[in-house]
Amino acid sequence: VQELSATCSVTVLSDSPGNGENEINGHQYVDLGLTSGLLWATKNVGAENPEEAGDWYAWGEIETKSQYTKENSLTLGEEIGDISSDPLYDVAADKWGDSWRIPTSYEYMELLDECVFVWTDEDGIIGYNVTGPNGNSIFFPAAGFYAHSDVIDRGYQGNYWTSTPSSETNAYEFYLDSENPSIIFSEKFYGQNVRPVSGEITRVTGIEPVQKSISMNVSDKLLLEYNIYPESLRDLANVTLHSEDESVVQVSGLYLT
Repeated sequence: VQELSATCSVTVLSDSPGNGENEINGHQYVDLGLTSGLLWATKNVGAENPEEAGDWYAWGEIETKSQYTKENSLTLGEEIGDISSDPLYDVAADKWGDSWRIPTSYEYMELLDECVFVWTDEDGIIGYNVTGPNGNSIFFPAAGFYAHSDVIDRGYQGNYWTSTPSSETNAYEFYLDSENPSIIFSEKFYGQNVRPVSGEITRVTGIEPVQKSISMNVSDKLLLEYNIYPESLRDLANVTLHSEDESVVQVSGLYLT
């Protein structure tokens, strides 16, 4: 029997006080009643009100530009980890300060899991009303994205960067259209909107195998089942298994042989 183990880390941000009721550093937030307690900004970086698009940024960049291309991307092809709360790469942290930051992909997944999304097209304002478990809501305009010098699909889709990379060339985004909001990945050079959040960074806090002990014969193949905590991260968490002695057990994905 081979013993397998997994480790995880939790990063906690300080809970900084705001400058007024439902404000942090001059920017309004809404408490949606999420399990994490995360506070979501009411508008995008660069916007004056919730209905405005605000500014577009390439992933991991803190300034706008007239052209969004592979050639002028500062992070495309670079091995960079999650950028949430790092002002060198996180435009929300850089522009808004205090505890504001770009949401992780896990935090957008929590939004999908716990909120009600309603596509709206009233008076030319197109996007999603997102209502939390406590009845409070925020609005995400469908402002499209920048490719080269053009805004693509404005009024048809919304594209919001997460802080989480998926590879050296891609990062996860929160994608909105009239059919279905989802988490996908896109190349880092595209210009997308940013919706800040404030609060503890949501990360995996625990991994627990369902099978407490395993007995196998030489020719057996077993799928290892596990629980992820918090449960809302299960679909996005990447679990990698390693064998300490491959002469006893070998690992391929989540299968033991």
